[in-house]
Parts: sequence; structure tokens; C-alpha cells
Amino acid sequence: MVGKEPKDQEILDFIKNDLDQIITRLSKEVLAGSIERDRRINPKRLARKVSRELERRGVSSFAQEALKLEYAQRKKEKKVQSRDQREALKERKRELRIQKMKAKHRGK
Repeated sequence: MVGKEPKDQEILDFIKNDLDQIITRLSKEVLAGSIERDRRINPKRLARKVSRELERRGVSSFAQEALKLEYAQRKKEKKVQSRDQREALKERKRELRIQKMKAKHRGK
């Protein structure tokens, strides 16, 4: 993991010595940042911005990009195959319907 848990004495020393410096440094940075952002951001706009950032970030390695391209290719192939299968089933049903209609009219 990260490391051992600090003792009570170590925590007290940190609070007495270092915490004040960190708080003053953070408060200056927070004040500088809060001047720029006084207004609230519209949540829908924020969501759109986040989604754009995630899309722009892309993949992190060549292997992931190759897997993504392979997945997209398989998806396209499966879509074409299922469409062909669906059309073949429709055509088969149509042929059966035509045969039934001919069989009914043949006796007259």
C-alpha cells in the first residue's frame, strides 16, 4: 500500500509546524482562482464540456487503439451480416406466402 499509518505524536507535530504554512499557501491559490469563477456553471454545459474532453482524450496506447479499431470492424461486419440474415428471412417468408397462395388457387 502507500505506507504506515502515522502516530498521534507525528500528527500533532504536523499540525503545529507544517499545517499553517500549507493553509496560507492554499488560501492564496483559492482566492486567485475564485476571482476568475464567480458565476455558477450550467450543469448541462458542464456535462457537454466533460464529454468533449473525454472524446478528445482518446486512447492511451497503440494496443488499445488497435483493439478499438478491431471492435469497430467486427461491429460493422456483424451489422451487415444480421441485416443480410434479416432480409433472407423476409424473402423466405415471402416465398412461403406466395406458395400458399398458389396452392389455394390451384384447385379452382
